[in-house]
Amino acid sequence: MLGMMITLIKHIGIVFDINHFSKTCCWPEWLNIAIGFGLDDTQSLVGWDRETQLLDMSIPNAGQKTGGNNEWYIALDYDVSKLLKKWNSPAGKKIRYWLNYIHFPAPTIRISPKLEFYPLFI
Repeated sequence: MLGMMITLIKHIGIVFDINHFSKTCCWPEWLNIAIGFGLDDTQSLVGWDRETQLLDMSIPNAGQKTGGNNEWYIALDYDVSKLLKKWNSPAGKKIRYWLNYIHFPAPTIRISPKLEFYPLFI
């Protein structure tokens, strides 16, 4: 099963359920692998004033994006609906459903632009 994750609008990725691909896998059912893409903090808008939080439209090409390095990630992702599958009350099911949309901090490897390990990455 594939799913999408969006974290703080800065990163987007796809989640893979490892057990979906192999019936004899010893992988925990609540643990998935996520592959993500994002931009680093060097991206900015032409004419954006950080102090006033306003865009100066008198500057040529105002509002045009500049900079930003591509970043690729591989991370663990928790399937909360399977992790908390004993929460069968109506309120528990709703909580489980909504929590599954949140990407909780997990070990992550940034592949590009520089290989780096993050013990907990949001």
